Amino acid sequence: MADIFDYLKWRGDLSFSASSLCEVDALIFAELAYVEFDGIVCAKARGQGISLKNAARRYFDSYRGREISLGKLLPDSIITLLRVAAESKRFSEVRVFGYRDVLDEEQGEQFSAITFLIDDGTYCVAFRGTDDSILGWKEDFRMSFRREVPAQAHALSYLESVAKSNALVGGGRIVVCGHSKGGNLALWSAMHAERDVRDAITAVYNFDGPGFLHDVKRSEGYRDIEKRIHTVVPERSVVGMFFYDGARYRTVKSSARGLYQHDAMSWLTAPRGFVPAVDIDPEYKKVNKILSRWIANMNDGEREAVVESLFKLLYSTKATTLTELAADSPALWRAFVKADADTSAALKIGLRALFADYKKK
Repeated sequence: MADIFDYLKWRGDLSFSASSLCEVDALIFAELAYVEFDGIVCAKARGQGISLKNAARRYFDSYRGREISLGKLLPDSIITLLRVAAESKRFSEVRVFGYRDVLDEEQGEQFSAITFLIDDGTYCVAFRGTDDSILGWKEDFRMSFRREVPAQAHALSYLESVAKSNALVGGGRIVVCGHSKGGNLALWSAMHAERDVRDAITAVYNFDGPGFLHDVKRSEGYRDIEKRIHTVVPERSVVGMFFYDGARYRTVKSSARGLYQHDAMSWLTAPRGFVPAVDIDPEYKKVNKILSRWIANMNDGEREAVVESLFKLLYSTKATTLTELAADSPALWRAFVKADADTSAALKIGLRALFADYKKK
């Protein structure tokens, strides 16, 4: 079974000028957005930046033999991807700039983005998905009752800044991409961008990212870019089917089982794309239907109460990341036992509604 590393073996010796960007390239950029390039890649929205080859060298030098981990949630194979891509002819001289990384407890925001300039003049804006932080997951859950979360507003500002400082000045093209929450940010920013920015976008790649609470298909911005949207999900997608609104998607095969198919590093590849699957697995369609009905049957206030109560409980463990939470499971259990009456009541309401929908399956 061929994967993303096999793709780099097949096409890693071809420049983008010789073979234009395809969906697997876009996924590689989306996965590289998970790498923490603080102090290595400049934050400026305009400029030539640094080559991926040199950025990778500085990144690995900064660890000097220490173990590198992206946390409990993200696969370590992303670090291997950085090393292999940076050594290939196709990716080594890609310019990297505009690295932003925000974790703001006060605003409730987890946001990160980076821009890649490839040798055919295309700017690829990549948004990071949810990282290991509990704050990032809280912001994701808040999408269930807020029309706009801080990361979405930041994504729009970032895309327009990069576009106006580069592509709209020199006539370059823009590709926007992201995995998981990053896919949602890619869609959000592209559909809400100003007209001249939208006109410069040639493709938007949403890799198993959730949709939106409210109907966006009727908006002018969405209709304008609809034919340029490429939504790709695995056969056992759950995250990518959250708030699914009937938009077109393509299903691909994965080497992973169950929910682990959300890890896009497990998706099977061919020389010019992913290995297609027929559709979402029927059992997972049932699961997605239950979750969608559960969300729909609660009003915004009820959703907010459940989400805020859940994360109040998680924060009471003093953990700030999923890695810390997993390392101290007794603390999580104690938090459930000691939860105050309001927290317990809100969580019970949410769980009761979920199990009621499950019985209707």
